[in-house]
Amino acid sequence: ASLKELKVDGGGTNNSLMMQFTSDMISVDVIKPVVMETTAIGAAFAAGLAVGVWESLDEIKSLWAVARTFNPSMSEEDRSKNWKGWKKAVERSLGWVESEEQIKTRAAKRARDRNVTILTTAIACLATFVCGVYSQKPSIQRNFTLSP
Repeated sequence: ASLKELKVDGGGTNNSLMMQFTSDMISVDVIKPVVMETTAIGAAFAAGLAVGVWESLDEIKSLWAVARTFNPSMSEEDRSKNWKGWKKAVERSLGWVESEEQIKTRAAKRARDRNVTILTTAIACLATFVCGVYSQKPSIQRNFTLSP
């Protein structure tokens, strides 16, 4: 089945550029209703139908009205170029969000790197202290021997 028209609703329908571009890219008419918030009006229609404000769905359907219809006007060449650009943008955006496992792995690596840095600094400080003490105490130098 092919799409013959697209009926739209919601706040985005206020953006005429978006509606026209949608029509151009899918190559069908995009129909914007007078009442854009169809979820809210649908709930009101259902409640009104339940209590007898409206007698039938046909009566409710007759209340729906078109505010504007956006007709496709883009050339096939431009549509194809834009579609290729869209696919390229989607392809480039894939993988930029990390999985939970990738986040945990990165956090663990940072923790290991931090621990190595702390350990290296502690060893350097200890070595500096020992060397400083050893070089200033001749009595330590005489009694210090390395075992094979």
